[in-house]
Amino acid sequence: MIGQNFVESSVFSFSKTPEGIVDSFLAHMNSFHTETMLRFYEEDAIFINDNGEPRRGKLEIARELDCFFKFGLPIKITTKNVYVDGNLASLILDWSIVKGFRKH
Repeated sequence: MIGQNFVESSVFSFSKTPEGIVDSFLAHMNSFHTETMLRFYEEDAIFINDNGEPRRGKLEIARELDCFFKFGLPIKITTKNVYVDGNLASLILDWSIVKGFRKH
């Protein structure tokens, strides 16, 4: 996975291109590592939870991720849209839980 389009992190790699960001995001989500996942978000980012409620900022996003990660259930992602402006990307994704697998 590490190549010219990725930057190493302590868990996996971060994409350096818009084309690779969803795969990088998915790998990090399935690592269940909140601090690393937060590197995908700006300080004032907005995260829409499964109830449609916005969570603003890294602290609220971390709380949402921690709630999800405690179940140890990996996800798969369907990309709806990726909007890129300079070094920022806005991801519109649908997530679903992978059935039959649980992290122990």
